Formats: sequence, C-alpha cells, structure tokens
Amino acid sequence: MRKKNKNIKLKSTKKFNRKKIIIIVLLAFIFVLSAFIGFSAFKGEEPLVADNYTIENDTVESITTVTERGNLIAINPYQEEGKNIIEYVYESEEDFQTAIDDYKKYLLEEKEFMELESDESEENSVFAIKSSEPDKIFKLSIVQKESDYSITVSREDGELPQKVDAEELVFTRDDARNYLKNFINNSKELPLAFDSYTNIFDVGRSFINGEECYGMNIYQKGQSNCNEFVGKYYISLMDKNIYKYSSETGQSVALN
Repeated sequence: MRKKNKNIKLKSTKKFNRKKIIIIVLLAFIFVLSAFIGFSAFKGEEPLVADNYTIENDTVESITTVTERGNLIAINPYQEEGKNIIEYVYESEEDFQTAIDDYKKYLLEEKEFMELESDESEENSVFAIKSSEPDKIFKLSIVQKESDYSITVSREDGELPQKVDAEELVFTRDDARNYLKNFINNSKELPLAFDSYTNIFDVGRSFINGEECYGMNIYQKGQSNCNEFVGKYYISLMDKNIYKYSSETGQSVALN
C-alpha cells in the first residue's frame, strides 16, 4: 500500500509540474504578444505633419503642401535673442532636390518672397517677405545637408531691400549674360571662353551687398550630360557690379 501511495504522489507531482510549465509558457507568450502589439502600435504612430510654416500672424504653405513631397522627421521650436524660431527637418529622400527647387520657385513667383544673401558657409538659401507686423520681416531659410535638409522660419526686425520695378527694368537677363560674358572673356576669369560653358540663371533675383542681382550658375560641359559645377556669379541690375560666390566663406566677392 505504501508503494501505491508513493506512485500516486509522484503522478500528482508530475501533473503539477506540467501545469506549472504550461502556465509559464502561456505567461511568456502573453508577454511576447504584448510587446509585439506595443511595438506595432509604436511603429504605427501618426507621422509628423506641417501644412504651413507659421510664426504668430505670419504664415506660408509648407514644402509638403506645395510639392506633395517631403518626409518630415522633426520639429524644433526655440528662441534666440528674443526671436521665436521653428526648424522643420526633412529626410533627404529620392528626388528631394526637385522638391526644394519647386518650393523655391513657389516662394519667389507665387508668394513674392525675395531671396537674400546668406551669411553662412553651409549650402543654404534665405528668403524673406514683409511681415504682418510693421518694421519686421518673415524669414525662411533652407539648409541642405548630406542626410537631411531643414526649413527654418522666424520673424525679425528689419526691412527688405528696395526692389527694382519691372517697368523701370532696362537691364535684362540677356544683357546680364552678355555683360558677364565680356567680363569673363576679357579678364580670363575662367580658363575657357564663356560660350564653352553651360550657364543657367537662378529663378527670381537675389540681393547681394544691398544690390538686386541676377544669379547665374556656370557648369563645365561634360560627357553623357554630366556637367561639373564651375562657379556662381551675380550681376547687379543697377550698377552692373559682378560678384562671385565662395562656397568656403559663404560670401560673395566683388570682381569689378
């Protein structure tokens, strides 16, 4: 009889251990499932969206609204010298350069922003328009880096440079091209004659040293339509001053 009771006790212990193992496995499964669901929910968070760039009463449509492109990865608001500034950071996706170029064109041609000279050494562009508040400007900067690009908006004290009225404009783009052509050919600024290069005007006009200018990019003609960048020049509308942009200093230097 004692042996029989011992066997019954052993069987009960085995059943208990089996149940314990099953419970542990179930708990582990529930934990893994919960973690997976939580991770999936995290992955499914709503993406960052900015339909407009706004500083108080000043606003403009965002690059995503205008071009339907741009993967926004961060929004960084901060203050600097009493100014409210918001930085929008975007991932440099495929064809992002086209989106930036289209957005610049939109700012200049449709919203009548003015392109200003940048005082930074980074690859960037600065645009501004008169603010809704007197004696202030609404400024937008586009900075391009290797893995991302940012669009930063702010409202600052200041006034926009005086723009030449289209009706008063007598120095056309063709005039500017011929003027720069003669300067380059006569001064030997470049190794080859001007017509040996490809030249492309900027969209809109820029202000350099307080002067309204045409901007022109010059490229060395290459094979398979792969042109190599040679330099960027500005020609002022009023005094016909010629400036050359330096990527090292971020400044434009007068040549004539």
